[in-house]
Formats: sequence, C-alpha cells, structure tokens
Amino acid sequence: MIIYPPKIIVNVNKCVLETVFETQGRQDVLWYKFPLEYKELLVLEQSDAALVGLLVLAMKNNEDIHIKGAISSKLYYTISSYLIRAIHISNPTYHLITIYPESLSEKVFNIRKIAATGISCGIDSFATIATHEEFEDAYQIKYFTYFNAGSHGVFGGAIANKIYEKGIAKAKAYAALNNIPLISIESNVVDVVGINFQKLHSLYHLSCVLTLQKIISVYYYSSAFRLDYYKLSDNDTSDWDIVLIRLLETESVNFYSSVSQFTRFERTALVSNYKPSYEFLDVCTAAQNSKKINCSKCEKCLRTQVSLELLGKLNEYGAVFDFEVYKIHKDQFISKLIFEKNKNQINLELYLKLKAANQIKLKQYLLNVLPFFCKRIYNLKKWFR
Repeated sequence: MIIYPPKIIVNVNKCVLETVFETQGRQDVLWYKFPLEYKELLVLEQSDAALVGLLVLAMKNNEDIHIKGAISSKLYYTISSYLIRAIHISNPTYHLITIYPESLSEKVFNIRKIAATGISCGIDSFATIATHEEFEDAYQIKYFTYFNAGSHGVFGGAIANKIYEKGIAKAKAYAALNNIPLISIESNVVDVVGINFQKLHSLYHLSCVLTLQKIISVYYYSSAFRLDYYKLSDNDTSDWDIVLIRLLETESVNFYSSVSQFTRFERTALVSNYKPSYEFLDVCTAAQNSKKINCSKCEKCLRTQVSLELLGKLNEYGAVFDFEVYKIHKDQFISKLIFEKNKNQINLELYLKLKAANQIKLKQYLLNVLPFFCKRIYNLKKWFR
C-alpha cells in the first residue's frame, strides 16, 4: 500500500481532507469532510489519520505501508511495536506488516490545546460529560465532535442518512444549549476499508480526530466497559479500547478511555442525576419511525429503561422513552437477560441488580424455558419418526 500526502479540497460550505492511496494495484481516495471554518486547522503536514484509518486494510491485504511524506514518530513507534501485533493476535488473518515512512516527525501541532469528546447523547457519552464538569484548563471539555464514519450505516443509504440527520440535529441542539462548539466530521473510511464498523470503530473514529491535532490535544473516547474487563477481540474494539486507543496517540494529542472506572449501571446512575439527559438521552439506533427519540423496545433501550427503573428514575425520561412500549417488551428482555447473563460484564451486572432487588419473576424464567423444552420435545419426536 502507498499512502500519498493529504490535500484539502474546498466544496461550497465544506472542506474535504483527501488522501490518495494505492492498494492491490488500484487507486482510491480516503476523505474526511468538515465545516469550512476548520480548513486552517486540518493537519496536512503528516499522514497520521490515513495511517490509522487504513492500517487494517493493509494488514488484511498483506501489504506493507509506504508513506509518501511524514508521520508522527510516536505513532510510528506504537503502531509498529505493539498495535500491528495486537491486531494480528486478535485475528491471525490480518497479516504482520511493516510501515515505511519517508520521514518521522516529533512536531507538536497544537494551536489551541483543548479537550473534546464525542456527543452521541448516550449513557457513556453523558457520563463522560457529567464526570468532567469539575475539570479546568487542558482537561475541560470545550468542544464536542459528531462523526458520520460508519456508525449510522455505510454507502450513504437512506436509512443511514436518516439516522445521521436525526443524531446530528439532537447533538447540535444539546451543544447549543451548553454553548459548546460542535465539530461534525464525515468520512468514507468504513467504505474504503470494507470491515464492519463495530469491529474497528475506535480506529475509524480516532482517525477522524487525528485530522484535528492543531485544535484537539486531549480527547475522551467513552469506554464501553469498566477497567477490569479486557479482551483482545476481533468482534469489537470496545473489548480492548483501554489499551488500543493509547497506541494511537501522537506528540500532539492524548486519548483517554473515559468513564472506564465505572460500570454501565454506575454510569446510568450518574446520568440519571444529570438533568439535560431527561430531554436528550438517546441510546437507540432503531428509532427512525418511533414517536420518541428512542424506540423503547430494542436491547439498548430496554436495558437502559430497566436500569433507570431500578434506580427509581425512569419517570424522569418520559420525553425520550415510550413507557407503554417498554411495558410490552420488558418481561421478554429480562427473560433473555437471565439466559445471557454471562455474555459480558454489562449483562451480568444488570442481572445481579435485578436479582438483589427481587425483580426477577417466575414468568420471566418461563418465557425462555418453555420454548427451549418445546423445541427439545419436537426434536425428539422428529428423531423417533
């Protein structure tokens, strides 16, 4: 793979940071799109963003990376020494490769030195904001980011665009309420890499942040799990974000796996006391046709509502959840949770909270037990026939 130096293309009220690259004998373009006002703050001097965004594609194709120009010396060290091998361990079909930059740089780009975080308005996002209100100077959140880099769907489909427009509108409203600038960043990184967003979301999103090293010196990337959960997984970078994101730092920007000191239930408790969440909480990506912000019946919606109900705070969220829909689907969700309690840290914690509060009912056990036995009986009858 060959990665050429980035360049800026101005397009009406947007500016696009484009990087031409070659892989498997063909040429393609990786791009990041920003509001025009950030044109002078984009990093053209180094290819750090493109390297992070395209790394796994090169490993999948078993191609060394040749960079025409400079990259961060720190980033080169951490990726070459640790990250490539870690990704290979997580999935041996991703090959061990070598990076060949024309030059290495220790330049610090920061012009403003500010802290930023993503604003999805979910539990982890709001927990990050709520736990950083007391900090000042370099660690005070002064900018929000909102990405359209695969989390809403790929290839610009109508559903993906609808989810994105809904999300960005809500993020803008919340940012305006708090008088904090919002930087929207769009990218085709998932499209060109061609690997499921969830598998590599940390690389995709933080490659976007690396384009803004002149303005962002501290970035909080909300963790999915608490510190004591770690798994070098190919399924989801959330399983090992606490290590992974520190390997993407440069001389100019530090990444922190925020709220990793708290479990999901503890974060929900924190957020339940953060009043802006009563109007803006959005944990759902399946609410395109819902009356409320959240569909109230998907796994994320149900888990959040069950947690809020245990905390005695669910009634505060009538603006964002449909409680009638919740009541219909609650028992089935808890039934499924009982049988999948060991799936991850989040499931087990919620199951134990429900059990301690005597909120698990016999019918919730039977909802999954009866279909299981009926299926076994059917299979036995079929075998005898």
